[in-house]
Amino acid sequence: GALPPEIGSLSSLTTISVFDNNMRGPPPKSMVHLKKLQKLYLQKNEFQGDVDFLCGNEMDLFKTDCGKKGGVTCSCCTGCGYNANNDKPIG
Repeated sequence: GALPPEIGSLSSLTTISVFDNNMRGPPPKSMVHLKKLQKLYLQKNEFQGDVDFLCGNEMDLFKTDCGKKGGVTCSCCTGCGYNANNDKPIG
């Protein structure tokens, strides 16, 4: 599945965790409206595309599978990927 664009209208969200949920596609650009978001966990999914549009949100934690071929590119993530040996998030 994919994160729906309507997620951007949930303005009170402070944490989103979709770790290991078979999510794919680009994260919706509407997430830029989540100004209260402090923690975002997108790891171990098949997200694709540039998520730098989220860099202005000043989150405490922003973790995704960046650097993977065909995956997400991110210049402001606080953690990239997961540990394949024990399946726990890195960082």
